[in-house]
Amino acid sequence: MLQSDRRKHLDRTIALGAAFTDTSNLARRDVLTGLGNRLAFEETVARFELIDAPIGVVLADVDGLKAANDTHGHDAGDRLIIAVAHVLSGALAAASGAVAFRTGGDEFAVFLPCATPAATEELASVVRAGFAGAPPVDDAVPVSASVGVGHAAAGPVLGNAIATADRAVNHDKDRRGLRRR
Repeated sequence: MLQSDRRKHLDRTIALGAAFTDTSNLARRDVLTGLGNRLAFEETVARFELIDAPIGVVLADVDGLKAANDTHGHDAGDRLIIAVAHVLSGALAAASGAVAFRTGGDEFAVFLPCATPAATEELASVVRAGFAGAPPVDDAVPVSASVGVGHAAAGPVLGNAIATADRAVNHDKDRRGLRRR
């Protein structure tokens, strides 16, 4: 009888541990895209800030989301966000160790650990090419995003690299005449 009770207790403990892990993973996943969410992004930033290794940053801000929502409905806007996430995920296949996040409504981030500036630029080029070749959502909404790149020589200056990439996203939007007014 004692053996049976011990087994039941052990089984419950294992099930509870698995449930905790599953819930923790779900809390860090964006429901719409399956990418890491803002919480996962912030935790990753905090972890990377502690390492003494270079980190590449690629940020992407969806182009035309408001117009897609207003013209074609929010379901089309959601499909646009999903299409952008697919482009980013496809680009990650060529970049070992890269991780992507949806950090806000129409904002995405990619970290490339132990990357050179050249490797980070190469990843951004793959992302841009992915957008150029992506079919429009519902044959009407172009899939594109403004892209910016930053590079940190080591984790403690990761915040500077993110800020640089963010400024580059804004510059890309301005250069292409896509700034919301």
